Amino acid sequence: MQAAMKRLLGKLQDLRSQRDLRYLARWELIRAKGRDRFVLRTTLTFTLLMIPTSDFIDYLVDGSMHPWSERFWINAGVYFMTGVAMGYSSWTSMENKYRDALRERRIPVAEINPSRPFEP
Repeated sequence: MQAAMKRLLGKLQDLRSQRDLRYLARWELIRAKGRDRFVLRTTLTFTLLMIPTSDFIDYLVDGSMHPWSERFWINAGVYFMTGVAMGYSSWTSMENKYRDALRERRIPVAEINPSRPFEP
């Protein structure tokens, strides 16, 4: 029983390691497009998901909706600023993981051909 559990745990760790490597390889493509684009995309995604979510929760709690009210604009501003902070934080975190993986040589350094433009 213990040997089977150890094998299962080993397989799960291998799967996690492979997933991490795939994500780090994908990060290489994301980072090639630039930090500003990543932060903007993260900000817009977070803002556009949170506004309707908070409106729906308000509807469930209060039973009424107030579109385009002052509260809506305040929430939109707060979500936008939070999205910017999340974007920069995520960028920094992934860059650190990526550099650590390169340092440990878990992922190969991409070969960049300057004569050919980047294609996603």
